[in-house]
Amino acid sequence: MTRVFIALAFVFCLPQLLEVLFIVDSHTAFVELQGKVAGCALALFCAPIVSHRLGYE
Repeated sequence: MTRVFIALAFVFCLPQLLEVLFIVDSHTAFVELQGKVAGCALALFCAPIVSHRLGYE
C-alpha cells in the first residue's frame, strides 16, 4: 500500500518536476515542487501513525 501512495505522490509532483527539468527559469515551479514534496513526505510519515490510532490495521 505504501508503494501506491509513493506512486501517487510522484504523480502529484510530476507537473512541477517536468517544468523544473525542461524550463530554465522556473523558480516558481521549484518552490511549488519543494512544497509538494515536503507535504507528501509529511503525509507518508504520518499516515501509518494516524491509521494505527484509528484502528485500521
